[in-house]
Amino acid sequence: MNTHTGIVLKHFAPKKNTCALLDKTLGRISAIVMYDALSAGTVLHYELRQKQQWYILDNVEIIDMPLGLARHDMLFLHYILEMCYHFTIQDSGPNKLYDLLMFVYRYRQFDGNQKIRILCVLLAFLDLYPEDAMLSSSYLHALAQKPLEQVIAIKIDASIEKNISRWLYQCIRVHTSVQQFKTIHFLDEIR
Repeated sequence: MNTHTGIVLKHFAPKKNTCALLDKTLGRISAIVMYDALSAGTVLHYELRQKQQWYILDNVEIIDMPLGLARHDMLFLHYILEMCYHFTIQDSGPNKLYDLLMFVYRYRQFDGNQKIRILCVLLAFLDLYPEDAMLSSSYLHALAQKPLEQVIAIKIDASIEKNISRWLYQCIRVHTSVQQFKTIHFLDEIR
């Protein structure tokens, strides 16, 4: 068995021992874990074995919990986790989402415009773009190519920020599971 690191995206309440994880190397996986103190956002270190479409986690160790971010902005944290859960396909393989989440965990506090840019980068990492080609500007594509420290530090014109907001709404609105999103109202709060 090899060791892995992952972030709990969703802990399924009725099935206490099942969760969705964003594994650093495997992408989103469904897992069985015998650990009672799990909550969404928890970063775990574990050994992994596969049994059909499920993974079983052994020797689980909590290595981080985003308590600082949760204290400052619980809704933003849960919104990002929800987006990763709903927009990432099972066994998606390595991607940039794990690093994006760890970046958000480190910085903890963001203003509304920074949150919008982070969500824009998240959707670009997921290869989600709006149907309206007018909203998909080269600027938005370039934003996702920049280091995250630069993404939150740059000053953006209000019209571009508005374009990013419309881009986010359009990408999310067309998702087949949008009715299941519990934190969708978060976008209204950062507008």
